[in-house]
Amino acid sequence: MYQVMLVDDDYPVLEFLSEMIDWAELGLQIQSVHVNGLSALLEAEKNMPDILITDIGMPKLNGIELTKKLKEINSSLLVAILSCHSEFEFAQQALKLRVQEYILKDRLNVIEIEKLLNQFVQTLELRKYKKINQMRLVQTLEQNKELMLERFINKTIQQPIHNEKGWEEEAQLLGLLPNQCYMITLCIMNNYHRVLKSFRSSELVHYFIHNVITDMITNENVNGVHGQFFQNESFLFIPINSESEERTQTINHLLLQKIQFTFQDAFEISMSFVNGVPASKPSNIKNQMVKLIESKDSQISANSEIANACKYISDNIHRKITLEEVAGFLHLNSSYFSRLFKKEVGETFIKYVVNMKMKRAKELLDLTNESILEISEQLGYENQSYFNKTFKGSEGISPIEYRNRAYKREMNR
Repeated sequence: MYQVMLVDDDYPVLEFLSEMIDWAELGLQIQSVHVNGLSALLEAEKNMPDILITDIGMPKLNGIELTKKLKEINSSLLVAILSCHSEFEFAQQALKLRVQEYILKDRLNVIEIEKLLNQFVQTLELRKYKKINQMRLVQTLEQNKELMLERFINKTIQQPIHNEKGWEEEAQLLGLLPNQCYMITLCIMNNYHRVLKSFRSSELVHYFIHNVITDMITNENVNGVHGQFFQNESFLFIPINSESEERTQTINHLLLQKIQFTFQDAFEISMSFVNGVPASKPSNIKNQMVKLIESKDSQISANSEIANACKYISDNIHRKITLEEVAGFLHLNSSYFSRLFKKEVGETFIKYVVNMKMKRAKELLDLTNESILEISEQLGYENQSYFNKTFKGSEGISPIEYRNRAYKREMNR
């Protein structure tokens, strides 16, 4: 029940309010009754009520002064002023203190007062509802922040930004401040597949990498944001102070070195970084992210043949692609091309193609309502069962489990 404090030096008024109103029926409880403002103030300092009903003219501390002092403690306190005075100056002072109601004692009416109290209860219920929802939102946001960041990063790279204001609002929920200039760094785990074998789940790998990097930037008092992009790739956004950009970039360089050393020394995980240039506007941030991905892809191999092979795979990801087909496209012997691809990329041709298809599959599962069958067909799988088996082998869960898990998280937001 919500607590009500009654303050009036007129006993008949206090008796009328206490006995004529069914407080419990309204969901209210009289917390305390006082005959002067000072007594009420001392009580409220220990136990603040939800609603204050007070007279104006009282000894020691009048109702206007009491209201002012309690509002300083709790600005959302609901207040009704009782008075025998109809002078404009009292009403004016009450309005300045954002008092909800100003009632003349000679017009006290149980029905009207109960109506006012009902309005107070509705206001308090609405506040409680909003507060609960805000708490749930914060809790859900923290729980799902890593996944939401991954989706946000993928959406930023894969889709055009039609509404920069909306992009900024979503980014701010995830820790990226509007108009803040960021140094954007692409983080690359070089021995991903070996690490994946140890963790047995890509989700655990991503969770581990995210938490280590987040803990490190927090410990270094850097208000940065880290988010996953793809299997072995993630982005780090470090804020830059425009007044000392050169110094900030030096600090960031040292931070990346520390992250790199920590992963290598403590976990035997090799990390590389590709730095972009500072960006603040949504379109510039997007462009930097895209350029970093393209730069990374071009750095997969200095061999133009392998770069062309990767582009061919990307352009034809919607259908079945064979090693012989790509080798023929490059006018290379298939055995030679297979060895060259493994040497330059670090994984077999088939594994690379599967990884690319699974990345696209997750995007379609996240961003569309298309069925599993439709998605498998879009990626060149003639058999949905084989697609399901391949997806589970790559991600540790089936496509429907992946979508249901994401859906449940969205529903809990």
